[in-house]
Amino acid sequence: MRAHPEVEWLGCWAHARRRFFAAANERPKTAERVLRLIGGLYELEAKWGEAQVGNKRAALRQEQLAAPLRRLRWLVTALQARVLPKSGLGQACTYLLGHWQPLTAHLRHSHTRLDTNAVENAIRPSANCLRKLRLLFEDFPRSHNLVLIGQPPLMQTLALSINEEIRSRVTYSVILPRLAPETIEAFILAELDRAGLGHNTFTADALALVVRSGEGLLRRTKNLCVSALIEAVRDQTRTVDLKQVNRVLIQPHWRKDCDAPLN
Repeated sequence: MRAHPEVEWLGCWAHARRRFFAAANERPKTAERVLRLIGGLYELEAKWGEAQVGNKRAALRQEQLAAPLRRLRWLVTALQARVLPKSGLGQACTYLLGHWQPLTAHLRHSHTRLDTNAVENAIRPSANCLRKLRLLFEDFPRSHNLVLIGQPPLMQTLALSINEEIRSRVTYSVILPRLAPETIEAFILAELDRAGLGHNTFTADALALVVRSGEGLLRRTKNLCVSALIEAVRDQTRTVDLKQVNRVLIQPHWRKDCDAPLN
């Protein structure tokens, strides 16, 4: 697909950013500088979105993103020379620099997003999304079926009479059982391995609390872990303990049925 002459590969800044979040405890101050620069890109994008700049966005990107992108590339290149290639930050640097061309290709366009979060969340339909589907598919051929992937509340939403037209197309549905605590713990440890972090990144008590609070749901567990790691970075500590986890538990965002924002 990428080799097609009419297809341009655009990078996802969320994928690049989350790698630095995951490995931030290796060099907290440097990682924070990288994350601040990436966050600055999103702040400008949000500002332009509120101003409804439309086709002017490409020109604004070239004018205002060029300088921070140069600083970001210089910082990540310098960081890559100081860390081990297989470390978490080493892999984060390799990913960002290796995808630099598609990541910066956004500067040539006005209607692209910096990440694919909107697309990824679109496959987890909300009630509003279902209403849009109902309107779009009023003339949808009766011989076709829809395949919907979502959270358990999706079935409750489909049961509403307003969504009868969509529900009637569902010929098979299944709700996956919640995962056992030992499976959730194994998932967390495997994700730490992927990020190049030690299994002692979470204290035993913190890990047990995350497992219990995740209630057998992978996305909820992932959001809780990522948010707790961010709190640890803010505290400038390499280990997540009960203090960071409890601080996240009193916040509502980690319970959402979509990936938590990395900021």
